[in-house]
Amino acid sequence: MTHEEVKTYFKEIVSQLWPKWELNNAQILEWAKSLKGFDYSAIRRATQEHYTTKEGQYGKPKLPEIIERAKVYQPRSKPADKPAEDDYEPDVFIQCDEHETKPSYVCWYQAVYVEKRHRDEHDYVVQAGVELCKRFEACYGGQWIVVQHTSQSEMDKQFLEHRGIDISKLLRNIKDPVEYCSSILAGT
Repeated sequence: MTHEEVKTYFKEIVSQLWPKWELNNAQILEWAKSLKGFDYSAIRRATQEHYTTKEGQYGKPKLPEIIERAKVYQPRSKPADKPAEDDYEPDVFIQCDEHETKPSYVCWYQAVYVEKRHRDEHDYVVQAGVELCKRFEACYGGQWIVVQHTSQSEMDKQFLEHRGIDISKLLRNIKDPVEYCSSILAGT
């Protein structure tokens, strides 16, 4: 995770989902070291998923559980002789619209990724989203929908707002631990 991603992670995800949890310097250092090698999207998704579990409903997140979940979502590294993929920003997502037995799943989402050669074919991406909805409904239950023409940050915002978390209020109350953690990850 980059310096900016760490700031975003603590500002928009962790402190929103667990607003009463206050980090001390030792915890910040441990989190910073543990998260350093992970991709932001893997950590974000693992954290959101952890929040929906019984363990995630306590007053603070559990770092080992988030890391275990993030390993599943961590992109596989490319061999050194292959060029890195471009920074693809998906604009099609699937989202849990309603769930009778697990209301905490509502607004949980997943980006729709397709092969690079199909990214410019919007209808193809949407159809891949429809198929992904069917798989998620079979696996997780509930009703899943395709959300188009949006961004990762908008989906994050919707996820947090659905849980009653006021992002603007959070941004006014940012404290030094985020800056401290970010500087550790940045190596400064």
